[in-house]
Amino acid sequence: MLQFINLLFLIFTFSMVSTKNNVCPSDLDYYTIDLNLNCWYDPDVDASIPEIINNHGFNSKSYNVTTWDGYILEIFRIPSKLNETVSKPKSPILLFPGLLRDARCMLILGEDSPAIYYAKQGYDVWIANRRGTEYSNHIKYTKDDKEFWNFSFHEMGSIDVPTIVEKVAEVSKQPGNIIYIGHSMGTTASYIYCTLNSSHCANNLKAIISLAPIAKINHTKTPLLHIISLLESEIKVALNTLGIHRLEIDWLFKICQGAPFTSICAGVIEFFTGLSEPNIFPRIMPIFSAHGNTPASVKVITHYGQIIKNQGKFRQYDYGLLKNLEKYQSILPPTYNLFDIPVNVTLIYANYDLLSSKTDVEDLYSNLHPDRRFIVEIPRNGSAKYLSHMDFFLAANIEEVLYPEITNALVK
Repeated sequence: MLQFINLLFLIFTFSMVSTKNNVCPSDLDYYTIDLNLNCWYDPDVDASIPEIINNHGFNSKSYNVTTWDGYILEIFRIPSKLNETVSKPKSPILLFPGLLRDARCMLILGEDSPAIYYAKQGYDVWIANRRGTEYSNHIKYTKDDKEFWNFSFHEMGSIDVPTIVEKVAEVSKQPGNIIYIGHSMGTTASYIYCTLNSSHCANNLKAIISLAPIAKINHTKTPLLHIISLLESEIKVALNTLGIHRLEIDWLFKICQGAPFTSICAGVIEFFTGLSEPNIFPRIMPIFSAHGNTPASVKVITHYGQIIKNQGKFRQYDYGLLKNLEKYQSILPPTYNLFDIPVNVTLIYANYDLLSSKTDVEDLYSNLHPDRRFIVEIPRNGSAKYLSHMDFFLAANIEEVLYPEITNALVK
């Protein structure tokens, strides 16, 4: 009887300790996460951005920058290792996340994440947050005001990017030496910045590295985007009538933690963005779904819809004939002239990306200046079968399939 009581006590004690488990290596393991020895506790899941950075042995700093139209953006920096004495300036890298994500996407893989990996390589790593993220506010409007959400990626590229770049240049004291690494919509913003403000771009950036480039979208294989493009005007009017100015996804990802939802959510992600093989979705789903899911303004979605609707013409927002005449002095919105980008641009795209298709990336490449353009498809070494839009920050073997290409681009 005493042995039975001791056994119960041990089981109870183990259960109490293991309830902290929040990550498992497979979908099946999540069904028994509390008692499963294969599962573990990952402190990054519930951590803030500074805490994640500190968890992996680095110092973090944050800076608030204010745009001329009143948005307050908090950006993060990884200047050094804990207890490291920095004896000489490090080359600055600016990571710019894409649609529906904030700066935390560059930290999801922990030690293997882009931010931590390049901090370990000795770079001064900065991670941007654009307007609309959790790390943005406005001097006048709240996130419940429709005026707050009156922006597209045009404003991100023409206003947010130069404001952030100026802060990086000021603090690092290295204008002209900043490497801009954008993902998805982060690439869109960089092209807008460097076409509309080419002198500012040339004076501050050394190069642009585009991960899953998005600009001249015409051959996307995601059905939802084609539906949006066909019904762009109707969607805009309907949502405006309902008083909806942003599309929230955080509620959706909150259900992705634990069985059986990890596998369901992974399937949804692959349906919209492309296949990943191999993948580590079960292991990363808790941190991916817990934080960093950012609303998208309706204007951002409809702007992308306009580009698809117009066979990939990379143009400013189309307000309709009368407002276009007022705003642009033209019945059609101006085209972003990609040829004018004054710095090297390396385009890195994945072989099974449904959003950033090979055809569209090659079209983008053909519009860049021939002396300043490079293009790479991954994977190149057979270390993965399929790579998708999300694998630029979620790939199972990211150090093999992506980082050698980024590192090559860094020294061009």
